[in-house]
Amino acid sequence: MSWFHGPNGAAQSSKKERQRGLGRDYQTPISKIRSGESKREKFTDKLSKLTEILKSSPLFLIGLVAVFLIAGILIAVSKRFLSPSQQVVVHPFELSSELAKQLLTSGNTISDIISDDANQIAIDGGQFSGLSAGSTSSHFGAIPRTVHIPVKTSIPITIKGISLDDAIQIYDWMRYNQVVISGDVYATDKAHAFIRMRVEGNGIDGSWVTPFDPSAPLEDTLKIESERAMTRINPDLVGRMYLKNHDMSGALRTFASWARTEPLNPTPYFFLAYIYYLDKTHENSLDVPPEDEELQSRLMAMQATQVATYQNICSHFSGSVRCLWFKLRDGLQGNPTPKVSDRAKSSLADNDLDSADYEGAYQQYSDLVKMYPADTNLQINLGVAAEGEGNTEEGDQQKLKFQEALRRFQMAEIESPDNPLVKRNIGTELSKLGNNDSAVNYEQTALLLRPTYFQALRVAVGLLNHEHHYLQAADMCRTFFVLASPDKAAFAQTIYGKPDNTNWVVVSTQCNLSFSESKQEWMNEQWTDFAKDVKTLAASSKDQADEEDPTRKPNPSSTPAHLH
Repeated sequence: MSWFHGPNGAAQSSKKERQRGLGRDYQTPISKIRSGESKREKFTDKLSKLTEILKSSPLFLIGLVAVFLIAGILIAVSKRFLSPSQQVVVHPFELSSELAKQLLTSGNTISDIISDDANQIAIDGGQFSGLSAGSTSSHFGAIPRTVHIPVKTSIPITIKGISLDDAIQIYDWMRYNQVVISGDVYATDKAHAFIRMRVEGNGIDGSWVTPFDPSAPLEDTLKIESERAMTRINPDLVGRMYLKNHDMSGALRTFASWARTEPLNPTPYFFLAYIYYLDKTHENSLDVPPEDEELQSRLMAMQATQVATYQNICSHFSGSVRCLWFKLRDGLQGNPTPKVSDRAKSSLADNDLDSADYEGAYQQYSDLVKMYPADTNLQINLGVAAEGEGNTEEGDQQKLKFQEALRRFQMAEIESPDNPLVKRNIGTELSKLGNNDSAVNYEQTALLLRPTYFQALRVAVGLLNHEHHYLQAADMCRTFFVLASPDKAAFAQTIYGKPDNTNWVVVSTQCNLSFSESKQEWMNEQWTDFAKDVKTLAASSKDQADEEDPTRKPNPSSTPAHLH
């Protein structure tokens, strides 16, 4: 029996010895699980007690709100810089209770309609991907500034006096470059009503008044006004919207207006080229013969290329060094502020220049330029005075004066490389010195900077016609016509009241010559009608201005740059 039970007894004794050797630290698997559960329960109890203490403290909710506000501000600021975007906010319009009853609407309803129209413009413009088969949005580049139209909601949640609506408005203000559309509706009688629209914010400010018939649907008027407001905010988006909706004339009007306001942006010229190229497949909606559409498209594409590759003098190494020298010489902030006595001397010089006393004006402007060499207008006026003296001389002395005028205009170009008046004056002096090719280039640059600069067009077209380059001259006239014709009235206002209106007459004559000699009969007729309309509008604008203020005089407090 002892032999049979021996191993079992030995095993039991060995197990007891191991347990005694491990001491109290030894735990079975079940005891380990129970011990872990006990620790978790203790931690949970402590955490719940701490939470109850925090909830009972008034600082807890304030701290929680502060954390969310700081996080929201950081997110909004980072998004504003990493992905800049515009937000169009439409405020409720103001109108009297009587007019609201007559129109069966309210200020909030008008605001909602305009918001919906603006949102539809943003959607259509953002979805434009071309009108020809196989084209994609990548052909036209991304819209540089997207527009966000906020959805009007009301969330009645308030924490410690801060509502969730207020928090959302603060976030939007930090996140977006906001533009506000507001206005009011008023009536003079039951048959005549007006809507005043205002656009403010992000460097876009303006207002206008539009009459409408109270008996007609107000939605139609609001849609037109919404498109007009969005054109000021983002013309790229509105133009693409017109293209998506196959409204070629609306797209032409929008992009031509954009080219006038931003002449150094190649995008509107590119889209003008696209419109003329594509209109052949849209039943002549621009009323332009198919053979002329191709010329227009090539011309606008050339304009886009020239603008995209345009570089001013300060972009070159030598120009940058000269610009840096003038800034160091005149102080890091640029030209010093003129003294009162110097401004008085400048006014006397202006009077001498206006009265054709070129010698006196030249002397006074020379003294002022020595003190303020970085003043662009002083340099221009000194050049005009030098040219005026040259017109009274002959031979070498005349040439020296014209060279002096050219040098002054080139000095002005260093300080104002994108000034169309400077470019035009340089071209004029180059033509007087016999360098006609360079003169035409400068006049073309002036037209790029200001596409409706008819004084520069006069010089350039006259020189090209003199060299029998009629086709090139006709192309310049056509460009001018395309960009100026959508808004003849605005262009006519740049003509009326000028001391020398013969410039426009010369432009008309030279462009008629270029069209007739280049065998462009249809364009010649279009130009003749356009020139006639502009002349009529200019005359009516001048008569109206004289009636409003017959004693109107220029402001003598500044030193303007003189034209010649």
